[in-house]
Amino acid sequence: MGGDGEEAYVTDVALRRIQKFGLQRDDRERLRYVRGMSRLVKSLDLTQIVSPDGKTQAQIDVEPDAMVRDEQGTYYLLDSGTGFVTVIDSDLHLVKQWGGYGDEPGKFRSPTDITLDESARRVFVVDRLNYRIQVFDLQGDLLFSFGEYGTRPGQLLDPFGIALDSEGRILVSDTGGNAIHIFDHDGAFIESWGSTGSDEGQLYKPRGIVVGDDGRVLVSDYGNHRIQIFDASGKSVAMLGWRKPRGIPNASEKSNE
Repeated sequence: MGGDGEEAYVTDVALRRIQKFGLQRDDRERLRYVRGMSRLVKSLDLTQIVSPDGKTQAQIDVEPDAMVRDEQGTYYLLDSGTGFVTVIDSDLHLVKQWGGYGDEPGKFRSPTDITLDESARRVFVVDRLNYRIQVFDLQGDLLFSFGEYGTRPGQLLDPFGIALDSEGRILVSDTGGNAIHIFDHDGAFIESWGSTGSDEGQLYKPRGIVVGDDGRVLVSDYGNHRIQIFDASGKSVAMLGWRKPRGIPNASEKSNE
């Protein structure tokens, strides 16, 4: 899912489409999807992607698990099953496709997330089962990659989500390590946030991650059934939703063992 102003873009994997919804503001000026009120603005049928000249149907099969859209309306679609990044314009013209399944540079094994830095003309892809982040230019040429399997600083156990902040830092959610890892714009490790558990500031199987306009970091704390919000320094400042799952000890329970 992506966002743009007062609209939200949703990847509908099963039906192979992208749906664009207009959001509504509630009495507290919060943007929300409201059943019966929020409207479908546009739907892109990804079974109808055509060649760059628009004359023939492109022979590609896209089931996007993640996407990002640039300011010109170009969509970068990530298919975890095939390992391809497919780039299309708003008229469903095929612009570019790269990747494929494998562990060689430029290939992917179960990629899970994608983001874009238009100012630096870079595309970042979470290459989950290769335990790395791969960074490309807008033409799909590999610039560099970083990360490897492990528990030492800068290593990854199960990378899942990715986001960029206003300082150009790269934030990666590690589902296996129950942490958020921070790297600079060239992939050098800076620090990590979080630890395993259900207390404030702790994480259990974090997945999606996004940085808001105010610099706060929103993390889908999947195993704890909540959204946890951090400030730019990694301090937990709020939580949305909560149901303590079974089998996850909090800090006080650990200290009594």
